[in-house]
Amino acid sequence: MTTVPSSAFVDRIRKLRSAERQSVSTVMTTVRAAYFGTDTDTELDAAIDDMFDDVVETLEASATPGTRKTSTFARMIHRRKEFEGFSYVPHLNTSPLISVKAPSPCTLRILGITIARGMGLVVGENMAENEVWNHIIDNLPIRDVRFIHIDEFQHVMENRNSLDIAKITNAMKRLVQTPEHPVWLLVTGMPEVGIPFEGETQLWRRKSYVLFEEMTFERHADICLEMINFFATDKANLQHDAFLVPENVQRLMHASLFRLGIAIDVVIKGIRVALKEQATSLSIEHLATAYKAFTGCQASANPFLVRENFSSIEVDKYLTRLLESGKAEAGAKAKGGKA
Repeated sequence: MTTVPSSAFVDRIRKLRSAERQSVSTVMTTVRAAYFGTDTDTELDAAIDDMFDDVVETLEASATPGTRKTSTFARMIHRRKEFEGFSYVPHLNTSPLISVKAPSPCTLRILGITIARGMGLVVGENMAENEVWNHIIDNLPIRDVRFIHIDEFQHVMENRNSLDIAKITNAMKRLVQTPEHPVWLLVTGMPEVGIPFEGETQLWRRKSYVLFEEMTFERHADICLEMINFFATDKANLQHDAFLVPENVQRLMHASLFRLGIAIDVVIKGIRVALKEQATSLSIEHLATAYKAFTGCQASANPFLVRENFSSIEVDKYLTRLLESGKAEAGAKAKGGKA
């Protein structure tokens, strides 16, 4: 039952209206309350369905021993018995390793707060930079931390001058140069994460630095095809004949910025599309549909749909271009110009 708003003012208006006006309003109330759905509603419902399916699949997969983790490094952490007892939840972590992700943007103070909280320490938002790092150093032996993993370390390096880099280098040296409680540093991220460590022998002694090079079609097409076979055929029982065509593998690699992790995500999302259609094979169209949902790109910017020159699509800049284009059009219209 719908409750109609009532007040002395509204009641007075109602009494003063003619029967004809009241009759019109009765119909208009129904009209105003109605909702005209479009294809967008269907797409939104499908996207929300996928989100809830992803919740169930992710939580069930995380409970499965040996499941694929979010990154190569994360898989290594859960695979090595030396890190047994590891958890990203500080109070559950009994491992000598703590693993944190540098937020963006990230100052040295914020990085310190992130590491301290990763150790399960209580730190206030207003703690000074030197206080935070002193707190970390004092508690390393108490918490028995021996390995500190910092992911996305490039966020610490964003827009840093030589003085800032020197401060970052000194902070990292403090972590590893405690004679009574040596600590090893593991840093992951984009290639620029190595800048603070260049030429620092003290840091190289207690730091693991492994470069994951970007894929190239010439050298890594076979690996990408093996990945498609692994997930589509071995795990989802879907044929993958479409990707025996080299161009289609190249489309996937380009669409994924030649990064295997992104390519895996696209393939997994494509598998869901195929399974929902009750298909027996994973097709390029399935990846196109998944990629549209993954990036929000239009057909003209979808590497799986463009027939020619797909490699010229700037996939890493698509969303940025779209937003900037929208702002430019809005500005032109506001000035009375043509978009």
